[in-house]
Amino acid sequence: MVKTINFKLVTPAGVVAEHQTSSVKLPTMAGEITVLPSHQKLTSILAKGKIHVTTNAGLLQWEVHSGVVEVTNTDCTVLASEI
Repeated sequence: MVKTINFKLVTPAGVVAEHQTSSVKLPTMAGEITVLPSHQKLTSILAKGKIHVTTNAGLLQWEVHSGVVEVTNTDCTVLASEI
C-alpha cells in the first residue's frame, strides 16, 4: 500500500509546489475533502479556501481562489487560477 501521495500545485505562472505528502485537504464546490494515499480517482472544481498539505516537515498552506484538482491513487494535482 502506498504511504504517501505526490502533491503538485500549478498556476499559469508554473509549478508553485511539489511535495510527498501523507494528506491533502482541499476546498471543493461540494465541500472540503481530504485526499489520502491510494485515494480513489477524482476530478473536482475547487472553491475559494485553503489547501492544507501535511509533509514530514510540517503543515503547508495556500489560499486558492478557483481551479480544479485531479486525484489518482498516487498523485494529487491542483491547477489553480491564482493563489
